Amino acid sequence: MNYLLYGIIGVASFLFLLITVLVITLLKNNKTVYSDDHTAPPRQCPTCGQILEGDWNRCPFCMGSLDNAKKQRSDKMIPHIPHIGYLIVKTGTDRGKVYCIDKNRVAIGSSNQNDIIINDDNISLQHAKIWFDNNKFYIHDLNSKTGTKVNNRFVERRELYDNDLIDLANNFFVFKILD
Repeated sequence: MNYLLYGIIGVASFLFLLITVLVITLLKNNKTVYSDDHTAPPRQCPTCGQILEGDWNRCPFCMGSLDNAKKQRSDKMIPHIPHIGYLIVKTGTDRGKVYCIDKNRVAIGSSNQNDIIINDDNISLQHAKIWFDNNKFYIHDLNSKTGTKVNNRFVERRELYDNDLIDLANNFFVFKILD
């Protein structure tokens, strides 16, 4: 009877030790364990090293391209660059896509004549514009049929700040400023 009890304790101890080693190994390798017992490394930006979600084509932290996985992190000093704004798509089939606002005026709408084209029937042909003036970014609704919201409030014209949430007919974007 004692031998049976010692055997059960031994097997339980061995299993506990095996699971502990497995968990420590996975944590050391920074891998995510999924419920179906497969392991997969998290997607990581090759430029800044941040852990990323989804299938984004640009890193929302450093705005680096994720298309070239062989990119190495550079320790060189980055020269001063002028203010640049970004719109990061948060919903829809283009989720994770990043639009660079690197000129004084950017038109947004469903027409092919816009700088940023949104293929959605609820988006007006010329829905809104974002422009840069006196070191500030602004958004202006161009009398669109569904309006423009910033941080869940309808706006006609408004200054944009870093991390503002822009809603164009339920197409959500996060506005980022690189300064």
